[in-house]
Amino acid sequence: MSSKKAINPWFVSSLCLAATLVISLGLVLHYYMAYTTLEQDYAHLLSDLRGLTYSVNLLVEFSNGTKAWYNGTLVPIGWSLFNMTLRTVGEVEYQTMYGSVVVTGIMGERSSGSLFWLWYSWDQSAKDWVLGNVGADQYILREGDTVAWYLADASDFPNVPKP
Repeated sequence: MSSKKAINPWFVSSLCLAATLVISLGLVLHYYMAYTTLEQDYAHLLSDLRGLTYSVNLLVEFSNGTKAWYNGTLVPIGWSLFNMTLRTVGEVEYQTMYGSVVVTGIMGERSSGSLFWLWYSWDQSAKDWVLGNVGADQYILREGDTVAWYLADASDFPNVPKP
């Protein structure tokens, strides 16, 4: 007579559970290592990118008072306000006049009647918005600039409301 010992089902279940635990722990460690590597790569890339870009803030204020801020936007050194607006906002209508660009619409809201898209820069020392004195394609952005597009009522120019 052969005597076979019955395998305890609890032993098999425990063995399967232990194997699952070891495999799960291996996967967790693998993904954690991949995550930390990617995080370090991202930090290095961002550091390298800082030497090629400026951080700029852009405000777009619509006629109904809605404001859209694009803070800390990285733009290549040498970009104009117009370049940034095209890439950041996306939907921009414009015309070329007098050797410069005139923005006529942003995100579907167009200039009409006495409403015109005007751009401003923030004067940090005066703590005030300053109306742009050149076309948006002529204004070259600098590190830390804060600029705004404002759909303003220009019927009482030069007394135009500010953003």
